[in-house]
Amino acid sequence: MLSCVRALTMAAAVTLAASGHAQIENPGFESNWSGWNDTDPSAISGVAHSGSRAAKITGSGGRFEQTLNLSPNTTYTLSVWIDGRGTFGIVGGVSRTVDNSDYEQETLTFTTGSSGSVTIYGAYGGSGDVRFDDFAIETASSGGSSGGGGSSSGGSSGGTPVQITPTVLSQPASTQSSNAATNMFDGDFSNNTGARWSASGLQSGSLSVKLDLGAEYDLTEIKLYPYKNRAYQYAIKRSDTGSSPWTDVVNRRNNTQGGTVLVDSAAGHTTRYLELLVTGASGYTGNWASIIELEIFGTPTSGGGSSGGGSSGGGSSGGGSSGGGSSGTLDPNKAPGENFDLGQWKITFPDASEKDVAWLIAGGERANEFYTGSDGAMVFRCPNHGSTTSSSTKYSRTELREMLRGTDTSISTKGLNKNNWVFSSSSASNQAKAGGVDGTLRARLAVNHVSTTYDSGNEYMVGRVIVGQIHAPDDEPCKLYYRKLPGNSKGSVYFAYEVPGGNDIIYPLIGSPDSNAADPADGIALNEKWNYEIKVVGRQLTVTVTRDNGQTYSKTITMGSGYDDQWMYFKAGAYNQNNGGSESDYVQVSFYELTHTHP
Repeated sequence: MLSCVRALTMAAAVTLAASGHAQIENPGFESNWSGWNDTDPSAISGVAHSGSRAAKITGSGGRFEQTLNLSPNTTYTLSVWIDGRGTFGIVGGVSRTVDNSDYEQETLTFTTGSSGSVTIYGAYGGSGDVRFDDFAIETASSGGSSGGGGSSSGGSSGGTPVQITPTVLSQPASTQSSNAATNMFDGDFSNNTGARWSASGLQSGSLSVKLDLGAEYDLTEIKLYPYKNRAYQYAIKRSDTGSSPWTDVVNRRNNTQGGTVLVDSAAGHTTRYLELLVTGASGYTGNWASIIELEIFGTPTSGGGSSGGGSSGGGSSGGGSSGGGSSGTLDPNKAPGENFDLGQWKITFPDASEKDVAWLIAGGERANEFYTGSDGAMVFRCPNHGSTTSSSTKYSRTELREMLRGTDTSISTKGLNKNNWVFSSSSASNQAKAGGVDGTLRARLAVNHVSTTYDSGNEYMVGRVIVGQIHAPDDEPCKLYYRKLPGNSKGSVYFAYEVPGGNDIIYPLIGSPDSNAADPADGIALNEKWNYEIKVVGRQLTVTVTRDNGQTYSKTITMGSGYDDQWMYFKAGAYNQNNGGSESDYVQVSFYELTHTHP
């Protein structure tokens, strides 16, 4: 069948019913593609979860979607039955990829923006045919779904469950370098190397992976996807502190059941820390514990802790994490280094001078460039006209640079050493040399001011500031931009991936990066607080932006192999992307939380 796009056979958007529940037209495809906009290779299948029809996607590029007008700033749960490997979610927002051997109901939770309009979709998942049936959507406070064909999974009394992506605190020393424990949370359900966790030693003892959920959750359900459908024997344990005592949430120590997925209720357990303890495998005599995915679901408690955390600034040469101040604890009378853990950062100023870790943790500040704001935020301010740090850049900055060595100056700033980190797609020997493997940079921030003037012919520079980066020796795998044009009331957010030795590829998250972009309806205003996460697992880069109303914008890409075995470091602050215009023009960014972790 030739690739084509079929038009909607109804109005462009489906609205709310009088009951307040979202209505999906033709949710089970019993009227073929009525209500849906589909792109080939797609078809209507007779192999259905219920009724006599389902949607079928047979190759790359195949997808279908439907736009809904929902209540603004409201949390919903979307559910669908999926047979095969497929992706579903919200265009420009949250999504999931699953791999089912038969029809299974899958859910995700999202929050609408101020307009309430969202587009739901289903798409090809990367291999084989995939079928979708019986879409449904309900508000978080609703007891039932609308749209027909199956209801979404129920939540705890605390609200609609969400899928939790934890930080790996520890894993067995026998873990394969290409199969780190972080692979269990990358959404990749294939059996390929680099898509699962694998560690040896199953015949001689148990194997443990400890996890930090980032906050306290009321757990609801845990799904474990074993490699090759093995009947692993295991327990999932909880702890209030991340150390003993640990108590069981799931007990499958005597398990004899294999299969694609093992599902257990976790209701009645509240925790921030979990441990996966694999003790054996029924009918398997090998020495390996190999898990494809571990899905954890729960609802945040009202007293949930702040994300991040980590080491204090003493100068660990072993990598790890460095925590930051959390909102509600920032003191406007203290220096940034007293509010935030800056023990693994140095700072560069607009005149290209630098101050080291010791200066930061001792309470260093610089007027109008780096200081504590009236609300306790860590403020970075950088003028358009300043000095540059190298011949490869033409812009100035007030920006932190990650320093995993801390105060141990015997370790070089540059190079493949304990001051920098590598991707887990790097060789095992280089992973051993580095200060960390893979990493996550998280921040809560507000952009207070961007440049409003520019030199003639350089309008592409105006309004831009980079607020977070991953930097390699010569290139930048990730640069996260905020941009607000002078005529617009709100700004866009996008990131650039630099092809190793090549050019940037731009990925919009909110609005458009263009110099003539319209005012983004869902844009972020100056002084609005928001969160970002830049996460690397092997060659997978995921950038996520989250609004305070819960709206999430995320994109995952696969980076080139050219970054394998290169050393990396995070950067955060205000990297001005305009070197023209008025001498008094500037950018300013305030940070309320900043953490970096390397499992």
